[in-house]
Amino acid sequence: MPTSPLVADANQVAISIPPVVSSDDNEIVKRRLKSASDLSNLYQSLFNEDLESSRKRSMVDAAIGGEAPYDPRKERKLGTLGRSNINFGILLQNVEEAQMPFFRLLESLDTLCTMPLKSDFADEETRQMWEPAIAEEFSKVIKNWASFHPRWGQLSLLYVIDGIGFTLFSDGIDWRWQVKGLQHLKFPRDAEADVNYLDVVAVESKMRPDELLRKVQAEDKLPEGDKRYWNKKAVLQAVKETAGSSSVNTNNPEEVVDAWKNNDISLSMSGVTVKVIHGYVRETDGTVSHYVSRYDGVGEFLYICESKFTDISQLMTAFIGNVGTNGDFHSVRGLGYKMFAPTTGQNRAINKFLDAAFTAATPHLITDNEDANVEQSIVQMGPYNIMAKGTAFQETNLPDFSQTLIPALSTLGQLTSSRAAASSPVSSSDVSRTQKTKFQVQTETEQKGALQSSSFVNFTVAWQRHLQCVARRICREDYQATDPGGKEAWEFRNRLVRRGVPLEALNHIDFISIEANTGLGKGSSNE
Repeated sequence: MPTSPLVADANQVAISIPPVVSSDDNEIVKRRLKSASDLSNLYQSLFNEDLESSRKRSMVDAAIGGEAPYDPRKERKLGTLGRSNINFGILLQNVEEAQMPFFRLLESLDTLCTMPLKSDFADEETRQMWEPAIAEEFSKVIKNWASFHPRWGQLSLLYVIDGIGFTLFSDGIDWRWQVKGLQHLKFPRDAEADVNYLDVVAVESKMRPDELLRKVQAEDKLPEGDKRYWNKKAVLQAVKETAGSSSVNTNNPEEVVDAWKNNDISLSMSGVTVKVIHGYVRETDGTVSHYVSRYDGVGEFLYICESKFTDISQLMTAFIGNVGTNGDFHSVRGLGYKMFAPTTGQNRAINKFLDAAFTAATPHLITDNEDANVEQSIVQMGPYNIMAKGTAFQETNLPDFSQTLIPALSTLGQLTSSRAAASSPVSSSDVSRTQKTKFQVQTETEQKGALQSSSFVNFTVAWQRHLQCVARRICREDYQATDPGGKEAWEFRNRLVRRGVPLEALNHIDFISIEANTGLGKGSSNE
């Protein structure tokens, strides 16, 4: 099996994104990517540019996964391996508490969104009967999807840790989406935090051989003369030459951390896959073309679909927690990044406190000669201990840690709580035992509710845009039951018919007016 000739090298010369003007000064209207090797080189260039950011994200992921604050390998070299080196899970607790409200929100919603019909379709009384039915059945389609809850959890986790996550549709038909983070999507730096601003997006993916072959076989069943996008010969060649168990890419810090968390770091066998790269490139007419190549860039494109999407927003939705420092995608930071430094300091301070406690609780002996050091100084005999001649206990004077470590631990704890307050108010709860009045408790609860609600604003705005895209796909008039996701889409239609809603109503949904149900503002400060 040939290996990729591409090696992540931060010093490698960056390869520019596909040009819009050719070497002979003519405008490139379509096919800005000319060959599979162009896409492979483009991905590697974008990967190298993101390598330092990837390393920092991997450090945060490792800390959440339980990695100790000190590197055991360095500790062994320095001769300090015996000191306390424990990750107490403070960062993990903050992340879990910040993610918890997203699942509570999901459980509290009967319908995910509204499904308004256009005012020129049917009378108002009829629309008021049909709209709730469409919204309920639409929500059932999504909630009954087996991958919905795992992907909701993955999306909310990326939103909390990195402050940014993406939903991505695999093609122009299927309503089921994937969840990707900055680890997976590679695009140019200094990109404004708006998906419509992106010019090119490259995604590394692993596809099963049977999955690739099914896509080719599906096109083989099309009538003669219909457009075909998959290159059957190139796909068969890719499966033959590159399909196999994939090992860990040690050039990717985040992939190494993932393998470590999955206990896969020492395993050589995994699922058989074909490593490919998806490239989404905006053409000069504004449309977005989709290319797929082998990861090593050998051979022809596996897939080409020109002008597949009218805009990047039809392909992906960005969930952004804040605007970062300059409004760019790569400047956005989440709770994981913000809490990494203070929680690491807190772990180290607690480990120092443990070392001090162990030292204070350990008996110290003093001997008269070196022979006593070698021989057994204390021999246990039943309820008695026999001490060798010349051995005695030594009193040691330790620093007063109530004046040093204890205040430091208290300060770090307060700092951690205050920084996590906006995202995980549970961890910032006041543990003071001072009795409070009813009005104090009510005011604090309202403040925490307001902080927590504010963290949902940007998420729910993006979630609403995403649901609008999903609704457009599910309600598409030409959706066939044999299309990807078509089975669920037609079950949705059949349930509507049984409830007395005509299928014609799906063609008159006002998709722009769809509003996500957030569950907020119901009169409860906790809500």
